[in-house]
Amino acid sequence: MGPASLGGSARPWLRRMARASGSASAVVSGSTLGAGERDRRASQDLELRVELEQARLLVKQLPVLIMTGTLLPFLMVIALGRELPLRILGAWMAPLLFIAILRVFWLRELRRHPLDERLLGRFLYKMFFTALITGAVWGALGIFLYSTSNLPTQLLLLVVITGLVAGAVSSLGSNMAIFLAFSAPMLLPHIAALLMFRDQHLLILAVLTMAFLLSMTFVARNTNRAIHNAIRLRFENEALAEERDRQRQLAEEASADKSRFLAAASHDLRQPLHALSLFFGSLQERNQQANLIPILEPIKQSLDSLHGLFSSLMDLSKLDAGAQRPSVRDFSLRALLQQIEIEHFVTARAKGLSLRVFAPDYWVASDRVMLKRMLDNLIANAIRYTERGGVLVGCRRRGHFIAIEVWDTGIGIPHDQQSEIFREFVQLANAERNRERGLGLGLAILRRLSLLLDHPVAVVSRPGRGSKFSILAPAAELDVAPNTLGGPVPPTEGRERAQILVIDDDRQVREATTTLLSDWGHEVRSSPDESGALAHFENGFLPHVLIVDYRLSHGQSGVQVAQRLVRRLARRPQLLFISGDPLAQDARELAKDGAILLNKPLSPTALRAAIARDQSELEQNL
Repeated sequence: MGPASLGGSARPWLRRMARASGSASAVVSGSTLGAGERDRRASQDLELRVELEQARLLVKQLPVLIMTGTLLPFLMVIALGRELPLRILGAWMAPLLFIAILRVFWLRELRRHPLDERLLGRFLYKMFFTALITGAVWGALGIFLYSTSNLPTQLLLLVVITGLVAGAVSSLGSNMAIFLAFSAPMLLPHIAALLMFRDQHLLILAVLTMAFLLSMTFVARNTNRAIHNAIRLRFENEALAEERDRQRQLAEEASADKSRFLAAASHDLRQPLHALSLFFGSLQERNQQANLIPILEPIKQSLDSLHGLFSSLMDLSKLDAGAQRPSVRDFSLRALLQQIEIEHFVTARAKGLSLRVFAPDYWVASDRVMLKRMLDNLIANAIRYTERGGVLVGCRRRGHFIAIEVWDTGIGIPHDQQSEIFREFVQLANAERNRERGLGLGLAILRRLSLLLDHPVAVVSRPGRGSKFSILAPAAELDVAPNTLGGPVPPTEGRERAQILVIDDDRQVREATTTLLSDWGHEVRSSPDESGALAHFENGFLPHVLIVDYRLSHGQSGVQVAQRLVRRLARRPQLLFISGDPLAQDARELAKDGAILLNKPLSPTALRAAIARDQSELEQNL
């Protein structure tokens, strides 16, 4: 349980082997141990695993031991047949052959049942005692030969013996006790026999043999340590890799849980903000007093800031949760850039800046809405952090890609902080956290969209001189392609007054939506659930527009409720789903059939555009 190898430390090897053989029964529940005891147990477990792996190296050496244990005795009998009687040589060879046969059976058994902690102690005992007997048998041969044989025969035996000891360094070096059990009784009798003759040359040979034994022991000890450390390091690296994978999995799970929590918990925060935004829109519609305008305008700015924060956080949660998937199509980059120029021109002009857009007739293969969001964030940032000069937007071809570049003459970004600006809530020039200078989420969303679309983003900047951001989008295969997403979609009904049914389980949201739509001149009914909507149908109210909350009370799906209601109507109404859930996948699927999915908190402008089906205004406000 604690030893690195049999005989590899100062503890008695027999006690260590006994512990190894009983290690499987020494399991203690970690829940009842203190931290120090758990660490000690973990260290002991690691040492046991190392010892087991060292023993498995011995198992791999069994074929070599069997071959040498069989072949060499026969060769020695042939070589010494004239020196010793055959009965003596037969008696000497018998235990060696018996051990070789035992090792054959052990090898077959270990192939059927691989070595594990339960078999470790018994296996080490067998290897130790067979090594001890083998070494003693070879050593005993030297006693007979030194008294009866000539010098050449004695030297031949000594060469064979030293060769066996040298080979044992690699074959038995993974366990020092077994190596010493084999080599010491093999060489020590030869050394003792050489010293007994008191011949000067034999004394020198005895000293050299002793030096050889010590040197081989030293080499075997270093080999044992190297094997032990290598195995231990391998297990520690594997443990670190497992811990790294476990921590990464925990981090991924925590990130997914965070995204799901944000998507679910923020629904309750979006509801009052959504209602507040609609109530304020109704208040602006009804206001007839000029002295209230200075009060209403700051409220609108605060609502816009809060709406922008929630929208940005919702975008981040969508991207982190994997709820957004790009819909890649070929479209005209010129049409997109012209639309962006119109939308940002007033903001730039209000700051006294110029906004110039150069848009060659290039076509790209991308998701139009996502690419537009990326460019909107870049241009809004450029205008926000530029006090003099202006902003230039252009594009150029780079092989099979189109580089869309946004230049400004703003404050610039230090080189060592250019990677930091893509993190959430990082604003280099807004230490006072002035909301009019943004929220620090635009570039974080840009980075996530660039990864999702595989559109690399690069930045080059000089402090005090300005910055250049570039987005690399793949060029369309054809220079001309149908612009399926460009341009506004004409209103489906073309009516100024429509019958609208609002289904939402939140009373404040129902009242706010109903009030705002009524102020716009529509005939509006509302209901918290499906049964109330059916009651309106029975009373003859047949809506042109259904505005349905994506998640209703009691776990009901707004999409499924809307589908059942549509089947009750003679004509298909316009469907608008209001969602605070970034994982509203089924609503997105239904949107392919003409429904519109709007996100909370919803601005009055976006709601008006959705009812009118003004696609360009929708893209700007969602």
